Amino acid sequence: MWVLTVLLGIVLVLGAGIYQYLRTVDAELKNTQSELRHLKKLLELDENAQPQGSGGLRPRIAIELKNPVALAERHHGMAKYLAEVAPQVLTAKVYARFQEILIQELEKRDIDVQVETILY
Repeated sequence: MWVLTVLLGIVLVLGAGIYQYLRTVDAELKNTQSELRHLKKLLELDENAQPQGSGGLRPRIAIELKNPVALAERHHGMAKYLAEVAPQVLTAKVYARFQEILIQELEKRDIDVQVETILY
């Protein structure tokens, strides 16, 4: 009789361990699914952004200049005055020049790129 009690105890301990393991796996799965949904929302691209027939996404690099006005002021004396009158125009000019420099530097390294400035 005591053998059955010991075996029952072992089965209960193993069952509890397996149950706890399955709960942990389930929680991790739910967390992973939540992260996947979040990533899909972040990576929503229109159909033109996807390669033909691949069904996948193309990687992108986004660069945002944190303070384009200060950058312009460091490199050009008149930028301070333009920033007071037309800050959006100055910012657009800084991004256009930054784009030119970026393309030139990448072409020097024989890297074929497509650079776009996106306003939002």
